Amino acid sequence: LIPLQGKKHFLGGIAGFNKRGEGEFDRRDLNMLSMFASIVSIAIENAMVVQKIEEARRLTEDYQMQLQRLNRQLSESNRELEYLSLYDMVTGLPNRSLFRDRFAQHLALAQAEGQCFGLLLVDLNNFKEINETLGHDRGDQVLKEIARRFLAYLDGHNILSRLGGDEFALVLPDVDRTQSLRHASRLLQQLDAPFDIDGMTIAVSANVGVSLFPEHSEDISSLLRYADQAM
Repeated sequence: LIPLQGKKHFLGGIAGFNKRGEGEFDRRDLNMLSMFASIVSIAIENAMVVQKIEEARRLTEDYQMQLQRLNRQLSESNRELEYLSLYDMVTGLPNRSLFRDRFAQHLALAQAEGQCFGLLLVDLNNFKEINETLGHDRGDQVLKEIARRFLAYLDGHNILSRLGGDEFALVLPDVDRTQSLRHASRLLQQLDAPFDIDGMTIAVSANVGVSLFPEHSEDISSLLRYADQAM
């Protein structure tokens, strides 16, 4: 019996039985068996190493796949968080934070190019009663429909936002007083037709306040305050 001895592990053994020719095993036979055992030990250890390398490769691939999946989940979460921080979840319009950022950019551009623009604030009348009597779900549907009508009237150059609650804001680039008031009137006309929500007819009215840059102010907070006072 010859042991199969690896560098770090005992691998087994090789035994010789029934020598060919029915003679006795001698020293030469033992040396050949020992040499064969050494070769087998090396082969077994090499196979074990290859197996470990393959297992490590598979494990690495699994880790890489998990890492890629986690990265995708993280990217999706970041995009969702960014969206939640910048857009109104009910209407999909820019929220107050994003509106002020875009407003500031537009104000800087208007100042640099000597342009004028109008700021409109729209406040829905008695919207609290709609929520209380018909439920917030129907109230949200009304807000969605209002945003859809406003967007259908406007072009892509205007900045429309839901500031929160029942208040919307709109920046009209490169318009004067007369044009701003005309847009305000037409915006209100978008609410003339009642809304059909879950088979219910809901009428909505609103007030609009207008402030003008640079006629009333060149400051964001002041323009918002003047429009709110006018409303």
